[in-house]
Amino acid sequence: MPQPSDSSHRPGTASDAHPDGSSAASLPRIHVFNSMPFNGRGHSQTCYNICRYWPDMGVETAIHTTLLARDDPENITKPVIPKALTPRLQTQLYEAIGHPRLRHRSEANGLKRVRPGDICYFWPTCSIDALKQARAQKAVVVIEFINTHVRLAERIMDAERSHYHLPGHPDKDLLFSEEEARLQLADYAFAPGPFVGRSIREFSNANIDILETSYGAHVPDVLPPRDTARTGRPKFVFVGTFGLRKGARTLLQAWDIADLDAELHIFGSIEDMFEQEVKRRAARNIVFRGYASDIAEAYREADAFVFPSLEEGGPQVTYEAAGHGVPLIVTPMGGGRIADAHNAFIVEPDDAPALAAALTRMAQDPALRARMGAAARKAAPRYDWKAVARQRLTALTEALTAPKPSQKTG
Repeated sequence: MPQPSDSSHRPGTASDAHPDGSSAASLPRIHVFNSMPFNGRGHSQTCYNICRYWPDMGVETAIHTTLLARDDPENITKPVIPKALTPRLQTQLYEAIGHPRLRHRSEANGLKRVRPGDICYFWPTCSIDALKQARAQKAVVVIEFINTHVRLAERIMDAERSHYHLPGHPDKDLLFSEEEARLQLADYAFAPGPFVGRSIREFSNANIDILETSYGAHVPDVLPPRDTARTGRPKFVFVGTFGLRKGARTLLQAWDIADLDAELHIFGSIEDMFEQEVKRRAARNIVFRGYASDIAEAYREADAFVFPSLEEGGPQVTYEAAGHGVPLIVTPMGGGRIADAHNAFIVEPDDAPALAAALTRMAQDPALRARMGAAARKAAPRYDWKAVARQRLTALTEALTAPKPSQKTG
């Protein structure tokens, strides 16, 4: 792995602690490349939630992107389209110029600022050419893996598509080759869930160090008291895109098997193929709520959170639910790093009877829900976004200062 060649930007040791407790105060500058518009949603929002704390932890940080359509209180985002323009004009320019050209400009602008030894941190939408250029400029190249390795992800999705006789991804071979190209060019990969690093090791021979980490949530300091004696039908909450990847088929089957006097509330969007199935079961206590302007309210209403996802990198909604003291019913991937026997029922994917049994136990036992919800809440502060940001800097510092048996050339 390359080490910084400019001594003025050489990272310090892991013992060089910042006053806030971070051990990453001596890291070189971090240039973040994420070409998706920063609009307060999706993985651009995840990126911001991680990087926003780094300047206060002693690391100069800049996010190079195309469009900024959200507040940037830390002033770390460097969009191609000027921030001073009205949102309407920004959108018009974005559509007129087009994403490919804007991505090229944002990457070029960021790479102009890179010096040997700086860290270039790439999110999945970035071009392979940008990674190559960062290597040529003797930067340390870090990539974000927001999902498991694409070969594992597509294997899982192909199995799920087969239930509906759906074709596989039309550009699967291109996805595989681009994933491997990024891995071969990178020095480090952030793995935000327990299955991510494993999948990289299984499907790639790249000489890359994997930094085990997580995603997180904004964990409220104080929660309004829960009425654990509340009567009425228990309310289960699902948050996210209700579709193939998130285990929608299995959840609907389990809901039918359990046949509970309870409600399932779906927050988010629904893939077209499941719309009619959800509508047909609406009479059986399924409620589609759409997008919530205050997702915290959804968790405050919930007696339990259910998320039987088939493939995840790091399920942020699970951390959110735990942060609000909601007990969890999840698959191993849907549970991320937070789910355990104290706060969750963990069921295998595609096992509708097991999921139905978990739903039934949770529905019938308010005391169990209270205990598991309290355990989830107790575990959640480790996954507050600020804690996640600090953990990532510490992991990167320790990796950069550890002895390396070999170095990757550009």
